[in-house]
Amino acid sequence: KLKNIKTPERKIFKTALATITRQIVLFAESLGTGIKFEKLFSNHYSPHDQNFNTDEFTFDNGSFFTLQKMVERRAHKRGIPVTYVNAAYTSQRCCRCGEFGRRTGKRFKCPHCGYDLHADVNAAFNIATTPLSRVSLESLSGPAEAQVFLLSKKQMRRLAKAKARHRPVLSPVPAVPVITGMTAGENRLAVLE
Repeated sequence: KLKNIKTPERKIFKTALATITRQIVLFAESLGTGIKFEKLFSNHYSPHDQNFNTDEFTFDNGSFFTLQKMVERRAHKRGIPVTYVNAAYTSQRCCRCGEFGRRTGKRFKCPHCGYDLHADVNAAFNIATTPLSRVSLESLSGPAEAQVFLLSKKQMRRLAKAKARHRPVLSPVPAVPVITGMTAGENRLAVLE
């Protein structure tokens, strides 16, 4: 009887994951950009054993991991790059001025510029604006390790063909457009609105 109850819930959950995946990929495709996820370094985000069940939406059983993999597969089919950004200090660094501030619960307040917003929104802006090439990020303890931007197989083929023809290749993810008269943080906010 319990199995009969769980089956409809599983179907609803899998349908919801597929819908979310489709919307993420279509949104990225409509903007002509790639997709970035934060790289979560924990064994709670990947399957541990063969009895792993992806049907319940909690972080402890890897459902976010499942969503990431579904987005990655669908984006790869459409030639959209998916990158993983180191999540270290993304919610503690101000997305407007780049200085480190204080996160108190779900709020982030920058002591340097006074910017105040939800800590997860601040982290999302920081993840969205992380460069896609090899970069060194400053952390509290000093320079962090370089992050590498990985291209999909389709993009690698395109890059190889363009190099063979000696033509310049445009970046797969365009830079954020610049609106004059605004700070970098305001510029990012204007682009996302």
